[in-house]
Amino acid sequence: MSPDHDYHACISGTMSEETDRSMIDAFWSPAVAAWFEDGKEDTNLIMLRFDASEADVWASSGSGIRFAWEIAKANVTDEEPDVGEKTHLVFPPVAPASQAAQ
Repeated sequence: MSPDHDYHACISGTMSEETDRSMIDAFWSPAVAAWFEDGKEDTNLIMLRFDASEADVWASSGSGIRFAWEIAKANVTDEEPDVGEKTHLVFPPVAPASQAAQ
């Protein structure tokens, strides 16, 4: 990828609280610990899980000025902006970690 390429994405899905405590253990690090005075037992610690269901991804190779022009033009004409190649992805459902281990 050259310096004049850029990627943009719009991702849809479901966010929920991850209740499997082993997931906190798996992602715990000194950087995370710096934010939680009582460590893994801190009452302010909540791990969130994001399950992506679909995404639109754009790969553009034009300048920032062209990108801005296409967005402005689309807002005036109600046409989709031409900002590069677009791909639509659909992700298969993923079982929560607590179910996957069973």
